[in-house]
Amino acid sequence: MYFCVFSVVGHWLEAGYCTFIRLGILPGIYDPESQIWSDWLYPFPVYGFGAVACVLVLYPLKSLLQRRLHGTVAPLLASFVANGLVCTGIELAMGLMLNQPLPDGSLPLWDHRDMFCNFMGQICLQNGVAFGLVATLMTWVIYPGLETLFSKTTNDVMNVVFVAVIVGFAVLWFLYYINVLMPGVSTGGGTDIFMGFLDGLSG
Repeated sequence: MYFCVFSVVGHWLEAGYCTFIRLGILPGIYDPESQIWSDWLYPFPVYGFGAVACVLVLYPLKSLLQRRLHGTVAPLLASFVANGLVCTGIELAMGLMLNQPLPDGSLPLWDHRDMFCNFMGQICLQNGVAFGLVATLMTWVIYPGLETLFSKTTNDVMNVVFVAVIVGFAVLWFLYYINVLMPGVSTGGGTDIFMGFLDGLSG
């Protein structure tokens, strides 16, 4: 469930982050043609994997730091640093696998070579700090809050929620990645197909 939901929520967070860049509040490159501005339900699996990493790795690490370090500030700061390093490592690994230079030397997916304290254009300090902040919010606030909420919910309700989330994500995956043509719909993006699918149901 976390993977499915946060694959989409992560898309929205990236859109908000890029909005700060577009407004000049944060440094970086703004791409008005990016898919994040058109297909709002497009799932970005990397953020789903990031949420899973927070749940399975970073939250247990946070709990360990709370047991080993005194007070609240020290484990919070240590957790933030660890979160930023782990998430930046994930971005670097993905970049080295998927974001290799094109023949003209440009990077196809993202390019941080103009950013302060970058490595091979794949990662930079600013993104590492942003990842650390989001992952810390996830491990200290969002995930514990959701787990508390789920613990108060009956198994029957949770089963319904689980099925709804999985089916909804499967539909998005089908529409965006399989890219099946609907009657009267061009070979455009997933949103066009999604809207054509809804029009077909209503018509």
